Order: sequence, then C-alpha cells, then structure tokens
Amino acid sequence: MCDRVVEYGKREEEVRLTGRRETRYTLGEWCSVFAGTILLTVFLAISVLFTINLSIRARDATLTAPGKLIPVDDGRYHIHLNCVGDKNASHPTIFLEGGEDPVEGRLESWVAEALTDGDIERYCYWDRPGFAWSENAPSPFSAGRAVDTLSEALRKADEAGPYILVSHGVGGIYSRVFASRHTTEVQGMLLIDTTPDSYLRHIGSPSRGFLLWIRGWIYPLGLDRFVSAILLQHNRADRVYGNDAWQNGGQIKAELQENLVATTFTANELTAANAIMPAKMRVVVVSSGKKVKRSKSWFDGQKDLGGRGKLVAWDVVNGAGHEVWKEQAGKDVLKRRLLQLVHHK
Repeated sequence: MCDRVVEYGKREEEVRLTGRRETRYTLGEWCSVFAGTILLTVFLAISVLFTINLSIRARDATLTAPGKLIPVDDGRYHIHLNCVGDKNASHPTIFLEGGEDPVEGRLESWVAEALTDGDIERYCYWDRPGFAWSENAPSPFSAGRAVDTLSEALRKADEAGPYILVSHGVGGIYSRVFASRHTTEVQGMLLIDTTPDSYLRHIGSPSRGFLLWIRGWIYPLGLDRFVSAILLQHNRADRVYGNDAWQNGGQIKAELQENLVATTFTANELTAANAIMPAKMRVVVVSSGKKVKRSKSWFDGQKDLGGRGKLVAWDVVNGAGHEVWKEQAGKDVLKRRLLQLVHHK
C-alpha cells in the first residue's frame, strides 16, 4: 500500500508541475519495478502455499488414531501403540516393526489377514517417533533410545509379551536391539528383507542427510501436499500413514535423526546387540528376490542376518520387491514361516 500511495503521489505531482504525466523511466527504475513485482509475486505464492499446507495439516490432524497415544519420556511426547486381538491369547503376541514407512496399511495388511483367518490370535504395532501418529522425540535419537521408548510405552500399556517380532527393512535393526534387551520376552524374529548391518553407512551417509535437511527446509511450503490433496485428491489416511506419509514433516525429521546417529550410536548399539543375542533366538529371514539378484552386498547381508541367532529358515521370494507381501508367493511364505515361529515348528 505504501508503494502504491507513493506512486500515486508522484503521478499527481508530475501532472501539477508539468501539466502532463511522465511516461519515461530510467533503466534503474524499470529494474526496480521488475524486481519489486517478482518479489511481491514470490511472497504471495509462499503465503498461499503456507496457508494451504497449514489447512491440510489441520485437516489431517482430525484423523483418529487406532489404539493408544502413550506419553513417554516424562510426558515430553506421545507414542502411538495399537494391539488387536485377544489379550489373553495362549500363543505369543506378534509385534510389528515398520521399515521406511509406517506399519499401517503396509506390513500390517497380511498380518491382519492372518488374524482374520485364525492363524494368529493377537498382534501389536507401534509407530516410531515422527511416524504416523507418534510425535517426534528429542535429538539425538538412536535405535537404542527408540527401544527404551518402546519398552516404556509397552510397560505403561500393560503389555508384557511373550512376543514374536516381525520387522521390515530398517525396522529389523530396531527389532534386533529390542530382542537383545528383552531375551526372556522375545521368542523369535521374522526379518522381512531387513537392512543388513553393512548398510548403516548408507543410512548415515552425508549426502542422504543433506537431502533430508533440504526437504525439511522446503517442507513448510507444502508443495508435495498440495499435489497430493488438491491435484491427486488423496485422502487423510494417504498422507498420515499411506503412500504419501513420506511428505510429513515429522517423518522427515525422524529420518534425519536416524541419519545423524546411524554410523555412531546406532552402529555401536547394534554391535552390542549382536554380541549378547542368545544363540537359541529363533530367526527366519525372508528376502526380496529382486534385490538379492540385483546386489551381491544385499545378498551377503541377508545371509549374514541368518547367523544372528538360531536360523529356522531363509527364503528368497523370486519376483518379489522390497515389500515382499505384495506378491502372493511372498505372502504365503510369510504366513507359513510366522506359524512356524508361533508354534515352535
């Protein structure tokens, strides 16, 4: 408004003194007008994107979380924990640990089918801090601190096991640390295309951290959410825990926290977990046929996972990607191996 008032006053004064309006401008004046117009346009665009992003976030926050939101770390933040089935079941509870994405709608899908079919009696899962409904934890936040947080949440929810741990991708690292610290409660692990120890250097690489940092800076603009909500018409579930969950600021921060300590704190905690893991811990490894064929280091890493306890079976599902259960053959293998662990076959 100030610019417009000054411009109006300038024109009026020119007309009063010269009897006509000056239409000639210097190069500096043209550059000033051009730069001012560009800056004003950018400012307005950012303001609109901010407003849309905040509106979408407010809308997404109305999606009700299944299960419980449990305060941890002296109430500093809340963790989402959900259990489904009979708490007084005679068999161990299946505990799910998600990989690079939330459990809901992915890893949970085939386990929920197993519950419906009567193959298992109960399963539980949590969202690591920053994922889905769980709030972000203070930094630094390593796998060991995540396990401590989960242990506190389980205690407050009056969950005591025994457990069969089912984990996917990077979640296998957290499950193995948890199993090493709860050897009397964990009766077995099903590792689904789990990230090998050697891949911690990729998780903690500076280039990955830099990209996550950049994503964190541009996140408030909500460009991804604008496309998801406005153009693609995706719903709240897609953005909270579905295919668009990677856009969430909380998950971006959680992945950056994971990156910053992967090769230091988490690596040391995983080394300690490997050293104290009981030799009798029953382990099943199910690997993606596509990734095993594509990368020898992934093949070697999957093979090495079988040595972290008592190997029950190692299956490579041909044609299956990282989310092995998306192929019917992969789903059948997972259900069969899970029953083996549950019934000690």
